[in-house]
Amino acid sequence: MRLSTIAALNILDNAGLHDIDGSIQQGTIPPAAQTTASHLQTVLMRTPWPAELKSQALKLAGLLGTLASVLNTDTPDMNKVKDASGYAHAGWHEFSTQAWSYLSDRAGVKN
Repeated sequence: MRLSTIAALNILDNAGLHDIDGSIQQGTIPPAAQTTASHLQTVLMRTPWPAELKSQALKLAGLLGTLASVLNTDTPDMNKVKDASGYAHAGWHEFSTQAWSYLSDRAGVKN
């Protein structure tokens, strides 16, 4: 389970959510934003998270699903997209911090 957790975190942390949200907040939707959100939602939903992380993982999956949904149109509502992107971005930061802290604690790494 730990290896899949680390692999999923690596995918999440390197998917470019910070840059995607930054671009969206400036008014430009990156071409891969919807696909990235959908893929990350899948990663979160299919990873066998430790019990201590499962609810937060599913919460973030929901935020990314909302982002993918508001982007899935020919004419996205930028206010909805900005809100959804901001929530997903903040949720990712929160989850990543919590998950790495959990893993570091289990590994005996002191921060």
